[in-house]
Amino acid sequence: MKRQLVLLIAFVFILTTSGLYSQEAVNTDTASEKVSEKADQKKKAPTKTFEMGEIVVKDRAIANIEDASTTTEITSEDIKARNEKTLGDSLKMVPGIQVTTAAKGNTNFSLRGFDQDKVVVLVDGIPINDVYEATFDISQIPVVNVSKIVVNRGVASALYGANGAIGSINVVTKKPEQMFTQVNAEYGQHENYMLNVANGSPIGDAYYWITGSVINSGGYEVSEKLDKNERRKWFDKLVRYDLYGYTYDTVTLQAKDDYVNDTGLWNHTEFTKYQVAGKIGYNFTEKIEAGISSSYNHNEQKSNTFKANCMSSYYDDTNEWSSPQGHQFNMPTKPNRDVFQNRAFYWPEKYDFTVSPYFNGEFGNLTVKANIFYYKQYTDLEGYAIQDHSIYMFPPSIDASSTNPYHSIWTEQSYGVNVYPSVKIADWNKLNFALTYRSDSHTEEEKAMSQALSPDIWAVHGGDKYKTKYLAADFITFAVEDEINLNKRIEITVGISYDAQDFTDNKDRISDTEYSNAYKAKEDSMLCGTRDSFNPVVAVVWNTVEDVLKLRAAASSKTKFPTLSAYSDIEDSLSDKEIKPERSYNGNLGFEITPAGELINFRADYFYSKFDDKIEEVYSDDFGDDIYTNIDGVTSQGVEATISSKAKRVGGIVDISSSLSYTYVHARIDTNITDSDINKGDKLESTPEHMFALDLRFDFITDTSVNVYGQHTRNQIMYAMKSAPITGVATPYSTEYFKEVELHNPYMFNVKLSQKIMEKFEFYVLCKNIFDDYNADPFNPGPGRMFYIGGSAEF
Repeated sequence: MKRQLVLLIAFVFILTTSGLYSQEAVNTDTASEKVSEKADQKKKAPTKTFEMGEIVVKDRAIANIEDASTTTEITSEDIKARNEKTLGDSLKMVPGIQVTTAAKGNTNFSLRGFDQDKVVVLVDGIPINDVYEATFDISQIPVVNVSKIVVNRGVASALYGANGAIGSINVVTKKPEQMFTQVNAEYGQHENYMLNVANGSPIGDAYYWITGSVINSGGYEVSEKLDKNERRKWFDKLVRYDLYGYTYDTVTLQAKDDYVNDTGLWNHTEFTKYQVAGKIGYNFTEKIEAGISSSYNHNEQKSNTFKANCMSSYYDDTNEWSSPQGHQFNMPTKPNRDVFQNRAFYWPEKYDFTVSPYFNGEFGNLTVKANIFYYKQYTDLEGYAIQDHSIYMFPPSIDASSTNPYHSIWTEQSYGVNVYPSVKIADWNKLNFALTYRSDSHTEEEKAMSQALSPDIWAVHGGDKYKTKYLAADFITFAVEDEINLNKRIEITVGISYDAQDFTDNKDRISDTEYSNAYKAKEDSMLCGTRDSFNPVVAVVWNTVEDVLKLRAAASSKTKFPTLSAYSDIEDSLSDKEIKPERSYNGNLGFEITPAGELINFRADYFYSKFDDKIEEVYSDDFGDDIYTNIDGVTSQGVEATISSKAKRVGGIVDISSSLSYTYVHARIDTNITDSDINKGDKLESTPEHMFALDLRFDFITDTSVNVYGQHTRNQIMYAMKSAPITGVATPYSTEYFKEVELHNPYMFNVKLSQKIMEKFEFYVLCKNIFDDYNADPFNPGPGRMFYIGGSAEF
């Protein structure tokens, strides 16, 4: 509480003094400001936004959904000031977004309680996602040479179709207007370093840019606050072994010892990532451009996460509860069922590749943006249950009782075409269209480690790869969005899309040697495909007082189709429960007030999202395995507020910019399903109720800069057992056996001190996690306090 008060008081003090001194600065430093503005314009000249990157463009003459919804624009200046390297770094500062490390070690995000599969992510107009589970690792998207990132939350444009159920993220790269070369380097503790080189130039009517990066981590130490005693407390709170007749000492799982007694570096977290991206374009005229963009990322990485799983289970067929079995406490015969699990995953190879020709042209009142894209992701995973790699987490597909280790190889491919025509009907009216097609496929293969390590697999397949699963689906979107501007005061957007998903292929391994076509889900569509839907969007922006007060409202109804993973669990007509697409109902109501230009800006929004027929994975007694099904729904609503300020030449020596945001999230699950993995209570796990973000920058006339930024979250919960149900007796299902455990409330703040030298060179010192805190989830604590030095040069 003291830290919260200090942060709030400091922010108010800065705003107050900024306002007082900035009035003096306006009068005394007008000339210097003009010189500074010219210098800024000169510095900005080498690059500009790559316009094909945005499907809908914020802040244009006629408003769109982004103006009426909750939108944050992260600029290249923000990225540089906060030393962000990947999209995961950038999203940490966006209100309402929580960035976490998932069970498999991927960097994922959630938005207001919903997973990232509800948000469309595009890089220069190309959709980027894991086509099987929709859990793409956002740390694989570099942002060092990005122009801006536009993050829309709540209500997304109809032009995205069913892809953006509750939002969109547009990553837009730069376009050079003069030759440049830029070098960025950073070195931190424990062999954490980064090197990036970028070069670009116009060549007549053409241009190019190319950038390459290497990011390495030798690991990290966790916060000293999470010492052995603190870890033991969290273990006892979340792993209720005492309810089942066990003591701490009689739980003999290796995972327990590796978590509680770990010292020094947090084991098994090293990685090396190589990233290359480039673009070539040609301007046929001032209004017609074509080119091709491409990117390649290659990783070798390890991950180390822990999970509590000490829960009673309920069986619908007998209406009886079951307690965890003895082997789950001390003998990992099935590690993915242990009461406490360690996922020590290793990717010897992980890469993704994207290539996209594009076209952008204006023909009078007609504008056309189009691209063709191809995307491939390849992951070779070795999934271990112990950090010494002696126990494998999952059995191979050829034998569910085998403990042989193996390579689990997934290949995701996606290709398609996007066409976005726009027609200006009048000065006050514009029609935008979208015609998109995408084909996704997912292939799973396995391969023995060696004859000695994997004798069961080797006996059947030798050292060759063998396929275990193949799934494919096609997607189409037809959308229209009408933008109307009435008297330059009231701006209205109305749109609708038709979206269809066609599940085309399903192949599975049904025995050691047989791999063939499998059952395909039944069609349940209005017009075509396996599933389809219409998705309307409406928005209104009222400029009540020009440049001072703006009121806005937006609403949409969007569909989220089942993933390929959900379809893969449908094995026959008996298990085909006709999974419905998720249906979301989204609303946004807010205002923005700017009483003194950039000096102070305040915006606030109420948001609401409800998902009916939410798809979840549950255990089925009938099939003895996990399957996907629809539950009643999940609702998330709350308030988001941001106050920001920019004051130039405060006291004649410093420019000060500041931003403080607060998000309140009330997320609740609505279901009567009798499954302890899904229904333990009405609150969503791992969703903080309160989220604060602060970004405070001081830019001195000496070219010295100080930046303080970070976030604080509160009231995040996990469920644990409250009491052990009676077993062997028919008993109604009840959530009374579970209790909420409030997790840690972390303060994750960073400080960067930088100095420019001769305008083209910069040197900085950075401290991340200055309070040496740990994440809300104590089983995945993240790095403690870390120090870095770095610099950049432009030529």
